[in-house]
Amino acid sequence: MTNPTVEALLILQERDSRVAHLTGELAHLPQQIAQVEADLATRTATFDELKSRTRQIEADRKKLDLDVQSKRPLQDPAAADPQERGVRLPQP
Repeated sequence: MTNPTVEALLILQERDSRVAHLTGELAHLPQQIAQVEADLATRTATFDELKSRTRQIEADRKKLDLDVQSKRPLQDPAAADPQERGVRLPQP
């Protein structure tokens, strides 16, 4: 049988060790939080930039589509069918 005082000291030592470990982790938390916030800010800026570029590309594509439509001659809907214009399509 072990001495109750020794058991109590071993429990106290274990708890003290745990407190020291947690205190060390707690001391590093502000630095970790700052790193995560900086990473979030970088990723948010990248996302916003990509979102803006996507909108610009879509606007450019829309403008090109409108330019193409405005430069096409007005066609008779019946003449739009290649067979009606006398064009032969290859048979599969």
